[in-house]
Amino acid sequence: MVMSPSPFALEANEYLLEFVRGLGVRYDPPSGPTVRDVLLDLCAYLTGRLRAEISRLQPCYRGLPFFDLVADLRTERHGTSSHESLVLRCVDLDDFSITAFHLGVAPGSGRHDNINIKAWKQRFLHRFGVRDSDIRSSTPDSGSNVKKAFSELWPRWIPCAVHTVHLAVKAPLGAAGETAAVTAARRNGPSSSSAARAPSRNPASTDLVVDPALKANGV
Repeated sequence: MVMSPSPFALEANEYLLEFVRGLGVRYDPPSGPTVRDVLLDLCAYLTGRLRAEISRLQPCYRGLPFFDLVADLRTERHGTSSHESLVLRCVDLDDFSITAFHLGVAPGSGRHDNINIKAWKQRFLHRFGVRDSDIRSSTPDSGSNVKKAFSELWPRWIPCAVHTVHLAVKAPLGAAGETAAVTAARRNGPSSSSAARAPSRNPASTDLVVDPALKANGV
């Protein structure tokens, strides 16, 4: 709600209204400008706290890279809007605990090429006082554009294990290499029970992943 426009339509939320009615109290939703101002104040406060914590940790490591960066880029299904998030993890030397800093979610702009991705990451990090030299490793998804952007900034690039497993399962199911347009056309076509699935690129992995009983039933 802080990072992108919001209608603040609390009065239209049936779950909220039902909860308030159960409390037996009267509820008048605040105006849009009031909610906006409160959210902006909260955003400014949290940003300041994050910057203060990052500034406290930087001298402790004496210039050594200490942050592990986790990033995610998401594009709306059947749309062009995208959102990007960043999370920093490190070891707090005061108590040797793993600390995570969620820097937020921001709407993406422009093409998702490696140049724009790299520029966006640097702007996002610099907003919180994070230097490129503070990052020791990065873990985004395994898209070629994302991989190129992150490997150019931080050579120690670690592929996301979950995304790797996802790709490994897609291949034996015959979905690898399918574009968004092809997926949309297939979904608008015959039902899944009668539509033929694209052939697998790796029959051996299909035998391992797909249950034989499902294969026998044509699933």
